[in-house]
Amino acid sequence: MKKHPSMEKIRAMQPEISRRSDTSIPDDTWDSLPTRGVYYMAIHNDDLGTVRETMRSMMDRSNQTPYPWVFLSNEGFTKQFIHYTTKLAQSPVFFGRMDAEAFALPPWVQTHYMEYAMHELSSNSDIYKPDSILYRQTMRYQSGLFYHHSLFQNVDYVWKMEPGISFPCQLTEDPIGKMAKMNKSIGFMLTRQSQSEIEFEDMWRHTSKYIKHYSNMTADMDQTIFRKLVFRKKYYGCQFGFLSEILDTRFLKSFQHQHFFNYLDRTSGFFYAPWTESMFRSLAAALFLDKSRLHYFNEIGVVHERGMHCPFDLNLRHQCACDLNANEDFSKGRCIVQLLQDLDPQVIVNMAQYAIHHLKDVE
Repeated sequence: MKKHPSMEKIRAMQPEISRRSDTSIPDDTWDSLPTRGVYYMAIHNDDLGTVRETMRSMMDRSNQTPYPWVFLSNEGFTKQFIHYTTKLAQSPVFFGRMDAEAFALPPWVQTHYMEYAMHELSSNSDIYKPDSILYRQTMRYQSGLFYHHSLFQNVDYVWKMEPGISFPCQLTEDPIGKMAKMNKSIGFMLTRQSQSEIEFEDMWRHTSKYIKHYSNMTADMDQTIFRKLVFRKKYYGCQFGFLSEILDTRFLKSFQHQHFFNYLDRTSGFFYAPWTESMFRSLAAALFLDKSRLHYFNEIGVVHERGMHCPFDLNLRHQCACDLNANEDFSKGRCIVQLLQDLDPQVIVNMAQYAIHHLKDVE
């Protein structure tokens, strides 16, 4: 008769969770750095392999600016995760536990309706992880809650990235320092154009109501990127900050940004519809930020299984190890060109010149 393993043996087989939970970053951490910046990922313990790949890629490309790493998890950290990330890092690493109440389902969410809505989306191939409650919780947390963690109390800039992303271009200057020097609020590398209206129609419906009720809160739409995201009073799903973005915590913690998040959060849309953090942040920027506060980092190449950017620029071609032919900036799933018409038209010119030069090389 086959014996079942004892509970003691089962526990022994499971990774041991560390009691470590950092709550603050010492001020002297930034003594040799140009600004109070951090690299940040929200992780699960089984992300260890992809987290280390991303860390290694970042350190290889920007080894002159060793900003501290911040990891947040809703499940605690295994001793293995802490050991192998700390061993790899060339700068301090901090491990924070997400506040359980902040990450949990809000009490106003009707679980039966959430389950029904997720079931309805489960067969839609355009929706990423349509039936994952954990993914919805993460999108909500990353949109309007993560920066309230005590580890970000004295942080000015956060380079937020997804585990598994890599950076194929050598960085000749410090992007976080550049954001601070230029007084930018959001820096991005990738855009995404939603292909299914079901992805964005619900968030836009509630955003339209917000604009109507709180018009005194919003900026002059002619001075923001609003006109590039909304046509004939309809938002068509263009979003930036996809997979990787650099954020000024002053904007994140501003009254307007938090007010907008709280308004949308009370609709339960993060759990009833496929809302994403990049969609939320793009609309928040369109409502509250002058377009001069946004910056497109064409020089930062990014590669991920869900998207990639390889710089279209003659001056950058020898700094990158990405496949230009696989670049997705001009595909129907991206919307960078319409944004650059407002943010930096010269980049469009550089892209066109590079494309012509590349075609001549092919010939």
